[in-house]
Amino acid sequence: MVVGTYRKLGLAHVPGVPDFHVATERLGQRLFEPPNVAGWAGGRAWITSATLLERGNFGRLLLFPDMFAFRSPDPLYSDTLVQVGAKVAAGAEITQATVQGESMAMEMAASDEAYNTRYASWHGHSQAMRVVKPTRSDAAQLDVLTLVDGLKTSEEVVDSLCRRLLRRPLADADRQALIHFLDEQLAGASLADATSWVREPFRLLVHLVLSTPEYQLS
Repeated sequence: MVVGTYRKLGLAHVPGVPDFHVATERLGQRLFEPPNVAGWAGGRAWITSATLLERGNFGRLLLFPDMFAFRSPDPLYSDTLVQVGAKVAAGAEITQATVQGESMAMEMAASDEAYNTRYASWHGHSQAMRVVKPTRSDAAQLDVLTLVDGLKTSEEVVDSLCRRLLRRPLADADRQALIHFLDEQLAGASLADATSWVREPFRLLVHLVLSTPEYQLS
């Protein structure tokens, strides 16, 4: 669903917000971490009261990302590793740089250590952070106006979005409700006159289409 939504909206890359792994885990399918060797269950197993709510929330977070609440999932150095790195950079000998505390017992234990686990941990973190690409922290680069370019009426906009996002047509009552919603958002203005402020109403409309059973169960 997540990747399919990105493709249907014409995104060129996976955005950082909402975080891909957090979103898919909440939907019950964290990438490369199946529940067992048989993989994930299919069919109706995907639809529960929890996952159905999260599927709606995913659309909302994609279209209206909370950039202030975003926290990068990238691992950071612990305080201990920061101290080890500072000591090594200052020229300290490895054993002294990795001693924790100032007691004689700690120094003796460190000097007798066959494998310096603290230095290995610091070095491993350093190497990983040099070569692993950091997680993107940008929102979806989605210009909703491109989805409705050339359209003139609310009816045309709704029908175009439904063709793009849905595999089956909406019930007429639901289609009319979406048209009425957009008409209310435009407050009598034409699409041509509303291009400077219509992006948020269009995003709300896209979210409503993504929340329909026709989309969620397709």
